[in-house]
Amino acid sequence: QPYLLRLSSEHEGELVHRERDRWQVPYAATLDGSPIPLETAHAAGPFEPTPATGRAKSLRVTIGETAGRRAGTYGDTITIRIEPAP
Repeated sequence: QPYLLRLSSEHEGELVHRERDRWQVPYAATLDGSPIPLETAHAAGPFEPTPATGRAKSLRVTIGETAGRRAGTYGDTITIRIEPAP
């Protein structure tokens, strides 16, 4: 059965400083070369059924401007759900 990949970002496409939420670094993501708008939940696909051997997908993240940002650990959580295509 064809399927969708539903992607969402906990901080809407921003890497957030672990100790101070006000410090953020933007980032962009692509799935197989297509931009993923992380400001809202995004559905990619539909994709054809995956064979038993699997199918590779390329998720690439590009970090935005870091100049002037406070040093420390920044992070975000991207959730990827697999759903049947309508």
